[in-house]
Amino acid sequence: MRLFLLLFLILDLLHAKKIEASYDVSYGVFSSLGVADAKFESFDDGSYVIEVSAKATGLAKLLSGGRVETFSSYGIIKDDRLVPLKYSKTRSTSSKSTTRIYTFDHQNRAVIKESIKRDSYKKEPNEFYASDDILSLFFNSSLFLKERKDHIAYAIGANKDDGKVEILFPQDGDLKKARKLLRSDGDLVIKVVLNEKIFSSSRDELLISLDEDGISSRAILEDVLLFGDIVGTKRD
Repeated sequence: MRLFLLLFLILDLLHAKKIEASYDVSYGVFSSLGVADAKFESFDDGSYVIEVSAKATGLAKLLSGGRVETFSSYGIIKDDRLVPLKYSKTRSTSSKSTTRIYTFDHQNRAVIKESIKRDSYKKEPNEFYASDDILSLFFNSSLFLKERKDHIAYAIGANKDDGKVEILFPQDGDLKKARKLLRSDGDLVIKVVLNEKIFSSSRDELLISLDEDGISSRAILEDVLLFGDIVGTKRD
């Protein structure tokens, strides 16, 4: 459900103590695929926490065994930048649960990965180092988002091979098409490419519309296997 992670974006969060947003996600014949709640909070000691919780609803809940996913990033704010110390994700259903915890060692440019299941535990170096996780990355992206510059970044929790993420700004005809799909006129539009197939989409691209506060208002993952587009919409 990596789509849920990318819904919660904001341009300028370091002046805010707490930000919350909720989203509905639909998928073709599924009028409701799931709901997601996201929260950013900073504290007086210079630390921060980002939490995203997503769960399947309706028919999708029945077919997925009550699937719930939670993601969190914890770290410190240094020089107007989030520095993650720990990133975790948990996926659970009525029959099983899997948690992965990534601990950052920035000094030695290393990340330790722990995999926890109900009947097993494994701890090992991650395949690659990145200075961000997928949650901290987008909060740290305020500069090039404001300047509207295409950007390539790397983050734990993104592409499993190397963490590569492309953030692009559609132009001309592509921008016009994206605005039509997103039902957006004046909002900032970006395209996120994870370089990894998501939900068996024919294009591994996510279109996102950012409102005047820099928070994602709507997102679309096009041409998903069998049913069409996955659409995420911010609740009022």
